[in-house]
Amino acid sequence: MLNASTVRSVTIAATIAAVFGTFAVLAWIVFPVWQEHHAVTSLLDAVEHHDLATIDEQSEILRRMHRGESAVAALKGAMRNRDSSVRKDATAALAKFGPDARAAAPAMVEAMDDTDAGVRRAATQAIERLGTEALFALMDGLRSDDPQIRELAAELLGDLGPAAAMAIPALLDAMQDDTQGVRQQATTAMSEIGERAVPSLEDALGSDDARVRLAAAAALAEIGPSARRAVPALTAALDDTDDDVVAAAAHALAEIGRDAESSLDTLRERLGDTTNSAAVWIAIAIWKLDADSDTAVPALATALRDDSAATRRLAARFLGTIGPLARSATDPLTNALDDDDEDVASAAADALKLIVRE
Repeated sequence: MLNASTVRSVTIAATIAAVFGTFAVLAWIVFPVWQEHHAVTSLLDAVEHHDLATIDEQSEILRRMHRGESAVAALKGAMRNRDSSVRKDATAALAKFGPDARAAAPAMVEAMDDTDAGVRRAATQAIERLGTEALFALMDGLRSDDPQIRELAAELLGDLGPAAAMAIPALLDAMQDDTQGVRQQATTAMSEIGERAVPSLEDALGSDDARVRLAAAAALAEIGPSARRAVPALTAALDDTDDDVVAAAAHALAEIGRDAESSLDTLRERLGDTTNSAAVWIAIAIWKLDADSDTAVPALATALRDDSAATRRLAARFLGTIGPLARSATDPLTNALDDDDEDVASAAADALKLIVRE
């Protein structure tokens, strides 16, 4: 039987254990909160004083705690600082948190047009590290009043590849942008999204806007064999009233390859019914799809006399690609050695070496 002294000792021991247990629980709860608060405060102070080592250290602490988002609101505020170095460091710090910085995506898009080049670079890197979390902010960027932001938004959407499929309608609108750079980046983005963009690009070949039809055909050419379902629409586009669209459609068919062989009859019909700029691409497509040098070589030789240096240069280069089977173009290529454009003359010389080699 326990005496009073023993009972008292046990009670005291139990009380002490309970107290220490309570302190342990409180420490387990409070210390991470304190550590997080300290890391955020230190990070902001480092941003203010351009202390890159501390920025790296405190960002890493927060990242390992999976608490990067706790610094986002404060860093967004620092992105509006008058000092460009503070804006740059705040944006660079956000980049370190990757997807955890998703709430700052709109501010990052806005920072892509900062007056300071360092801030713009940091914003671009931060958005790239957000990955698909940046998707909605970049789609908003496509609607910006600033053409530079629209262009950068389209470029970064392209970097996301197939994961940016949700942005296809917005990119189709951007393909009609008044700014050429935006149109080009939107077209490239569609091609980088790849096969998932093909149905929309196929529809875009029927647009009333020739710029959209041209961009759609160009994107399909970049996608290549995976765009095989668009062959009928591209074949129909060979009858387009705009020769640039015809050329782009022929190029796309050539890049799709074997699955586009059904377009050969239409390609041959159109060959003599277009300008040289389109005829060059039609001839290239015929050669790539059917290795028909008898049809392709005369058209390419004729294009060597076109007013456009770009057309003459392309014709000369592809005659070299055909090689010895383009021997009938030797005389036109020899004449092209005296072309006023040095690149055309050089391409002709290279082609002749490939055609007449023993």
